[in-house]
Amino acid sequence: MKRKSLFRWLDLIIYFNVFVFIGAAVVGVKDNLAVGIIFFTVVLVNIVYLVISIRNRIKIVELDEKRLELELKMEEAFKEEENIDINEVKRKMLISRIESEVKNGFPNAKVIKNATIPKKDGNYNEVDLIVLDVKGIFVIKVKNITGKIKGSWDEKNLKLEHPGGETFDLINPIDLNSYNFFALKDILGLKTNYFRSVIVFGDNTYIDSYRSVPHFARLCKVEQLINSMNRLASKYNTTLEAYEIDTIYEQLLPLVNQEKDKKE
Repeated sequence: MKRKSLFRWLDLIIYFNVFVFIGAAVVGVKDNLAVGIIFFTVVLVNIVYLVISIRNRIKIVELDEKRLELELKMEEAFKEEENIDINEVKRKMLISRIESEVKNGFPNAKVIKNATIPKKDGNYNEVDLIVLDVKGIFVIKVKNITGKIKGSWDEKNLKLEHPGGETFDLINPIDLNSYNFFALKDILGLKTNYFRSVIVFGDNTYIDSYRSVPHFARLCKVEQLINSMNRLASKYNTTLEAYEIDTIYEQLLPLVNQEKDKKE
């Protein structure tokens, strides 16, 4: 997988500051020694900041690579166990992280995990997380997959390039979450603008392009989740009252933990 770049656009400002203040310091020393020393100090501070910043980025990249290496080893180990679904294990781990993040960012929200929503045709949709808040109903789909996703988000299928060199077809998770979206809409009888679609990816999922992501959806990692939810909610002027949240919660709660039964 392509190594993350250590360059940041903010670095250009630091480089510019260094050159400008070096020139100002040289001129200042000739006219006023104190002013020259101040300018040289500013240059030194910028250089120290840049060095520390780059060192931290290197550490982050190294940690990411180690985490990816450990995850690949874990996948290989689990492949030898016939009764363990590694993708399901990874998904549940990520769901737990997301639930914790949501409770910190939206302390008054009600969270429903692993709900099985009936559809009009008699089938069922599995919804990873539903967040009920004054800002709306957030339908969250979790994809904890390893690799780089390529393609346009208005297509039904994307490509996943695994670090091991394999390439897989990937059904567009935005489309999958839209099915959840409309199944919930039908069962609750609410207008579409009460719902917000969020797809959360794991740490080792990389997105090649955000081209054609629809306006009603957000793609993010866990650390970006709260900001993504707030930005998505800001596009709509619909809100829920506390009693509405309680009513919806009581209506959906019986649908939790039915996933295994429905699969059977």
